[in-house]
Amino acid sequence: MTWNHRIIKRDLKKPAYFAVHEVFYDEAGEITNWTAEAIDLTGENRKEILTILKQIALDIKAPILKESRLLEGIKAQSKRELAKEKEDMTLKTIAKQRDTKNTHYTPHDKAWN
Repeated sequence: MTWNHRIIKRDLKKPAYFAVHEVFYDEAGEITNWTAEAIDLTGENRKEILTILKQIALDIKAPILKESRLLEGIKAQSKRELAKEKEDMTLKTIAKQRDTKNTHYTPHDKAWN
């Protein structure tokens, strides 16, 4: 899992506003989550704050994200994952039924065993 800072347009409440959040990605580069609250810029010293600010400045060059679209994407991703899990369960059920029916070996059953 990777993450970076992104500007998110918080458009679910009016008036909409923009804030910098940490955004998290899966191995495929798809957004999986983001911080509920905007980042809190803290550090142990001035140098650390400047380092963080430089990284944020690089990160926020990416396109602005809309909170409403992020939620739509997460819902769609969840539906795809649920469908995949359902498909996997169906395939496992079919395999289990097949295995219980084929309790003895015959040449005809060779492809199934």
